[in-house]
Amino acid sequence: MHDLLELTMDKPKVKNVQHARLQQLIMTAWGRSPFYRQLWTTHGIRQADLPSLALTDLPIIDKKIIMDNFDEVLTVSDLTYKQANDFLEASIGKPPTLCNDEYLVIRSSGSSNIQGIFVYDRKALSVIQHTIVQRMYPGINKSQQKIRYCYLGTINGNLAGETLARRTPDETYDKLLLSVLDEPHAICRALQQFQPDIIGGYASSIAELATAQLKGEIDIHPYHINCGGDPLSPAAYRRIKQAWRCSVYNIYACSESLAGIGVQYTDDQPFILFDDLTTIEILGGNNQPVGMHESGTVVMTNLYNTAMPLIRYKLQDLVVKGVDAHGFPSIEKIDGRENVHLPVINDSGTVSFIHAISLSCFFVPAVEDMQFISHHPGLITLRYQAHDDLSDVIRQEFSKLLSAQAALTHTHFKVEKTETNIRAATTGKKPLVVIDDK
Repeated sequence: MHDLLELTMDKPKVKNVQHARLQQLIMTAWGRSPFYRQLWTTHGIRQADLPSLALTDLPIIDKKIIMDNFDEVLTVSDLTYKQANDFLEASIGKPPTLCNDEYLVIRSSGSSNIQGIFVYDRKALSVIQHTIVQRMYPGINKSQQKIRYCYLGTINGNLAGETLARRTPDETYDKLLLSVLDEPHAICRALQQFQPDIIGGYASSIAELATAQLKGEIDIHPYHINCGGDPLSPAAYRRIKQAWRCSVYNIYACSESLAGIGVQYTDDQPFILFDDLTTIEILGGNNQPVGMHESGTVVMTNLYNTAMPLIRYKLQDLVVKGVDAHGFPSIEKIDGRENVHLPVINDSGTVSFIHAISLSCFFVPAVEDMQFISHHPGLITLRYQAHDDLSDVIRQEFSKLLSAQAALTHTHFKVEKTETNIRAATTGKKPLVVIDDK
């Protein structure tokens, strides 16, 4: 486990750091971003108000708003949306470079249904690289030889995980980047030859590697695993620990905050949120803060990226608020995305939805992975992976869930056991819900 003593900060110190960075960010956004100045002015905020503003005094924004106003959001004058997009298109598959020799430009996966472009200047990039080493990798500073690092995710798409993997320093790491869309035997063969010390990438893909290790299909011995990009289920965590008995960190990060929002260092602890760098609000109805142990939507403020300010930026992540840990706030779990609901037909004959939280809590022992495919609101396929045939048990449990949602009469479903990995062709991620209404 990570030495949490290195991370511990007293709460007043966190708040002081947070306040200073927020004030600088607000002043920069007002002075250099036409978008924020106009937005805040329309909400009755004047320049004289800025020093006394609380974060909650500011309006909430989202990805669509930012992408629609990209050029006006930026606080720099030597970059535009067209330049950033052209740079991304021209740099696919090439060694990592900075746009205009100054800006790290990445593309989001579009798993929220809107693909975004995000920009970091050199100063923010330095914060990102320092934070990743300090908070997400154990023992890096103590190593006297090169570390063999394998990233398993989406390749040649300029997405966040790949970009950070490519930018790890060559003097510290030997790197191997593998695509989750490659054939499994090719991935295993490359890993067997490379023998990684550290593996990072999509949680579901690493869990599949763990299965291959347990079956004797590969024989590798990493001392650390970083999971991110898609959810790390309890069953997947146990499988990874059984395969390698190494440290396994569950990383909560996004394209909008590459330094990471938080880390779950062990499965029996919450996610520690590093709000000295990224402030997190967890909001429920009417955008009001939720109580302890309650679920809400994440609204983030990136405190270290002044080139492209994201202030009270609404993610679509549903999380459960936890208690403070080591001077930082925490979340107990990540329930999923706000927009990932499963359509069903209720007993009155109208379309309703099973919420993402209910689906994430749908649990059948010994099921390794589960996916809900909606062909139309009245027809669903449940595809699962497991060692044994658990179709009857899943059928019984899902019938109970439909009954509890008053949707059992008119919603039909079938259960399929599969050995095939179901991944989005563009991102390589394994979504919980797939809308397949062709």
